[in-house]
Amino acid sequence: MDADWTHAAGGAWRPPAASPQLAGLTLLQFMALFTEGERAAIVASSDPQAKLFVVTASGAGTIDLTNSEVIPGVECLASAGLLAAAEATRVLTEQSPA
Repeated sequence: MDADWTHAAGGAWRPPAASPQLAGLTLLQFMALFTEGERAAIVASSDPQAKLFVVTASGAGTIDLTNSEVIPGVECLASAGLLAAAEATRVLTEQSPA
């Protein structure tokens, strides 16, 4: 029997507690934080740093908006002119586009 199972009073076995879910957003949830126009500009961008960020984010299991790689990545998108600086702040605070 798995070591995480516990023996409860009355002889019943209890399964291990559920594993906590990883914190963060799926790629679809993350991309939904951008407007349709911003998403189109990001995908069509030829900026190498923006492309690298998108590829890296695509391979992540989840995207944590407080991650030390995600913050500069979103700021890079703004620097490349793919979204306004205020929009980068909106994305990083997980606010949906208006």
